[in-house]
Amino acid sequence: MRHRITINELSITENDYGEKIETEVPLFTISAEIIDSEKSVSINADGDDVADSKSFRVRYNKNITPRQTLTYKGVKYEIASAENVKGLNKEIIINAISYL
Repeated sequence: MRHRITINELSITENDYGEKIETEVPLFTISAEIIDSEKSVSINADGDDVADSKSFRVRYNKNITPRQTLTYKGVKYEIASAENVKGLNKEIIINAISYL
């Protein structure tokens, strides 16, 4: 596993004016292997949407959930799923999507 990804979590904080804002807080950085990569283009009312989806294999970590995001090479990905392979608690397959 030669790639590094950072797992992020959304946190609600207050700015200088007392407004609540969402910010991403890095939780941890882990080693990963890219096992699948695909780009797709879809057309909707707002125009073209380009999505880059990747699947990452990482060592088991119970703290990875689909409510988080990850960063790989400076690009933010939303975690679509985090599957514990065969329930053995050895590795997790993370399916993630980035909207470019």
